[in-house]
Amino acid sequence: MARVIVTTEDLGRYRASSCPAGWPCGTRSRIAEAQRVLAATPGVTVLVHDQECATEKRRKRKRGKIAQPQTRVFINERICEGCEDCGRKSNCLSVQPVPTEFGRETRVHQSSCNVDYSCLDGDCPAFMTVVPGLRPAARQAAEAITPDELPAPRPVVDPGSFGIRLTGVGGTGVVYRVAGPRDRRGSS
Repeated sequence: MARVIVTTEDLGRYRASSCPAGWPCGTRSRIAEAQRVLAATPGVTVLVHDQECATEKRRKRKRGKIAQPQTRVFINERICEGCEDCGRKSNCLSVQPVPTEFGRETRVHQSSCNVDYSCLDGDCPAFMTVVPGLRPAARQAAEAITPDELPAPRPVVDPGSFGIRLTGVGGTGVVYRVAGPRDRRGSS
């Protein structure tokens, strides 16, 4: 065998002396690097990824043998641009493209999610982590006020005396409306 590389979800299970020579045991984040190294190595190569089966973990959670993670991951569809970077980085089948009223975007399929949070490795501001059932005191206080009870904002400038231009990048869907005389003529 020309080369063996070991990656794992828990480095604590390995001592440095138990890793193959020439490659320290690495985490899941090093799998792509390990694949490139092995592809460039002539001869028979082996990549061992030591991780408990996600389906088995799900079964154990349902049976109460291991704790259910409290934090869930969601994607805010109003922010998501459907670039699918999260799916490429995590290689997770629960990160799925879905059609929405805003175009093709991405959603985390909650019932098949393994709750390993690998989707958070993508570079995306649309991800939210939520702990169900917990409500911050500030949110509870804000819910005590209805929208009708909020005071109207005080304008800083006269809406009829200015115009505005906004630019968007990459389908961010910037929408604007200019209030004032031009609006009444039907142009924006």
